[in-house]
Amino acid sequence: MEPIHFSSDTDLSARNATMSFFTFASSVIPALYKLIFGSTMPRIGGDLKLLLHGLVESVGDWFCFEDYTLIRVYGFEGEPFKLPKFTSRRLFALEFLRKRLIAEIDNFVKHKKASSLKFVFTLEPFVVKTIFVANVINKIMSMSFDTDKALRYDPQGIMH
Repeated sequence: MEPIHFSSDTDLSARNATMSFFTFASSVIPALYKLIFGSTMPRIGGDLKLLLHGLVESVGDWFCFEDYTLIRVYGFEGEPFKLPKFTSRRLFALEFLRKRLIAEIDNFVKHKKASSLKFVFTLEPFVVKTIFVANVINKIMSMSFDTDKALRYDPQGIMH
């Protein structure tokens, strides 16, 4: 990756106006991380891996593609958002919450079964008080990220 050079304040503001968050997170953040810490930035941090693979049960996993990252939560059948190559903790938390809550609605609430989630719970800086916050998270994520329509978690249709 080539270093990014800004020659003046106007150059900086012009680049910011045209650079998407996705591009920024995938190119600038890793370069800054390497500059500060002297090592390459991990694609998914250890605590985030622990969240998906838990101490007691595994609730999901992740896929690291060349240009983006996908998070899979078991039981979620919707389209995943393409997250930046290097995903921040808050962005990871939002996508994880979105998928976990939608899976809970689809698999339990719609069938009038007891939810497996206990409310109120906290994940990173987010405090979740109701399962229906999934709609708000979905709107927030869809404003910034594309979905991967080609990816199907269940290509053989085993879950149906």
